Amino acid sequence: MSCFSVDERRKVGLYSYLSKEVKVIDMTSLLGLKHNVSHEASREVILVVEDDESIRELLSLCIETQTPYRVLSMESGEETLQRMEEIKAAHPILFILDYLLPTMTGFQLYDHLHRLQAGEYTPAIILSAATPNVGIDTELAERGLEMLAKPFEIEELLECIEQTRLRTPQPAQ
Repeated sequence: MSCFSVDERRKVGLYSYLSKEVKVIDMTSLLGLKHNVSHEASREVILVVEDDESIRELLSLCIETQTPYRVLSMESGEETLQRMEEIKAAHPILFILDYLLPTMTGFQLYDHLHRLQAGEYTPAIILSAATPNVGIDTELAERGLEMLAKPFEIEELLECIEQTRLRTPQPAQ
């Protein structure tokens, strides 16, 4: 199952500006996907922090239906900082952070998360609609982070998640 066909242009609003066929996702039918609670609890977690609700929901939907991971989503850096205990308990394997959050950048939030004992080895993908520049590139390189430019294809997101996971050194046990 895929969220969209490869040839369709994916826009966060889930409708096309090029008069192509519109795919409608019935969110109520997707609720049935979470019927096996014990299976859900055993799935590894990806933390998604995105202030745009439609993008956050699209990311969550695609990750949870197209990968073996479950999503813990938050809408701001402030909410994330307030829910640190929950995040530590979830042991996320990846952070997906919007670059421009209301009160901080994704880099600043990553630095907070990285200081957590449970987050010190956790890789991150920064989502950005900003034009790449020397400042952003330097920040990415200093932290060893990946960037995915908005708008992106769903397949690009899924590939970036898997490639980031494959490149991440695992902590010593």
